[in-house]
Amino acid sequence: MSDSHALVFINKQDKKELSKEQEKFNKLTSDLNKLKKKLTEWEELIPKFNKECAATLKPAEETYKDLKLEFMRLLDNAFLTKKMSKKDKETISLFINEKLEELMDLEDTHNLKDIYNRHMRRNFDQDMEDGKNDLKDMVSNVFGIEFEEGQDFKNEEDFLNIFHEKMTETMASEQGPNKKFRKKSAKSLSKEKILAAKEKELSQSIKEIHRKLALKLHPDKELDPQEKERKTLLMQQINFAYKNKDLLKLLQFQLELEIVDGENMQQLNDDRIKTYNTILRDQIKSIRNEIKQIKMAFNFDMGINVVKPISILKHLKSLIRQVKLDTEEIQEDLIHCKNLKYLKTWLRQYREFRENEYMEYYIPYS
Repeated sequence: MSDSHALVFINKQDKKELSKEQEKFNKLTSDLNKLKKKLTEWEELIPKFNKECAATLKPAEETYKDLKLEFMRLLDNAFLTKKMSKKDKETISLFINEKLEELMDLEDTHNLKDIYNRHMRRNFDQDMEDGKNDLKDMVSNVFGIEFEEGQDFKNEEDFLNIFHEKMTETMASEQGPNKKFRKKSAKSLSKEKILAAKEKELSQSIKEIHRKLALKLHPDKELDPQEKERKTLLMQQINFAYKNKDLLKLLQFQLELEIVDGENMQQLNDDRIKTYNTILRDQIKSIRNEIKQIKMAFNFDMGINVVKPISILKHLKSLIRQVKLDTEEIQEDLIHCKNLKYLKTWLRQYREFRENEYMEYYIPYS
């Protein structure tokens, strides 16, 4: 049995035109196949990205970060000497102000606290504490989560664990036995009754297909050991599709096992096809949401906006290439800026760059 997404179509019979529901069925199965392929691409490429990222990008970023920290120390040491002019010292502080915060790590700050306090002219410990409180206040206001007095976290991962724990508690309390519900109107009850009947009909349709597949394949009826093993594996796949209400996959199994074909499908009445179409629409909606969640999580974690899975590895190569270029540049600066004369020239060029950058965005009053 191939794991490919075989197309399930209702074929025309004796040049008879398909009904609207049959045409919708063909369109929905085609759309669902495309979405399944897209989901598979995301599910296969993201682990490859993570593996390559861990093996190549992360070590390169750590090397670059270490070099940036070394460069900060070099500038700070120059700042503390009497050989630098007031303007050069101001430029050093300006540069450190712009670059230092991105290097701060909540778990390892002792190496940078002194530089932070000296050039930011603020207290690092107090700023970190204020930042944590601001984050907790924001989450409390948006999600209605209450943090215990003095509850602390070491890093972003620690905070996310606390956040998920609090969200689970909040959702459980909202759905608990003490939650008060308003009495439902007759109209609401009637609507729920119709939806329940519809859900039962949809479930029955999938159950019927599953029953036919089980009758055709059930391994307990097979005496040949190899064939029994093959059918056992197939039944596992079929049961998984049934559990997930994957109508298209079950229909694909029917086609591949020759239980039905395009002509048999054509003989199904419109009411049955309409029921199938409802199930397919729900599947499409579910898979679209799944793809959306995968994309959002990936882009959030990476701080990027990748739309197509094929772009993931291309983007990774671009990131690695840029980190290597940045590393080569800072290595060169580290070598040359140990020379005081070169460092003064470097600071002057940085001032000019900042002034030009400011003028580019500065619009004077008319």
